[in-house]
Amino acid sequence: MGLKNYQILLQMAVCDMARCPGTFRERLLLAWANHIYKFNWVELEAMLMPEDLPVFQEFKKRMVDDLHEAIDSKRKLLHEQFKDGPSSLSDEQIAKYANAETVIRAMSGQRAKRSVDAIVEMYAAVVATVDYVAVFPFQGVNGGEA
Repeated sequence: MGLKNYQILLQMAVCDMARCPGTFRERLLLAWANHIYKFNWVELEAMLMPEDLPVFQEFKKRMVDDLHEAIDSKRKLLHEQFKDGPSSLSDEQIAKYANAETVIRAMSGQRAKRSVDAIVEMYAAVVATVDYVAVFPFQGVNGGEA
């Protein structure tokens, strides 16, 4: 997928969030469920300019690292809570309760707001890179063509 496709995905995510009358959690969930989960993080990173890497790293941290950490933590908690009880949960049942949707819905409003802000900042960085590349073609950070 080219950088222009990531720009379009981020634009759709930002537009969806702007139209959503709900909370930051609901906006983040909408962006995640419809657009962000489709990202190839290694590919996107390779297409960015070096000055965009801090924005990308914060974006990836919030969208992937923190989210997966929270999901893993919730799974472990559920395993612990139900391991010795009369009604233990299967891995499939635990997956229904410990996934991106349930973790995002349980996020604090401030944490969800910071994640929404990271999406908007990443969108701005990608737009700037796409505009720059239109005038001055270059190879991305890791040799990926922008």
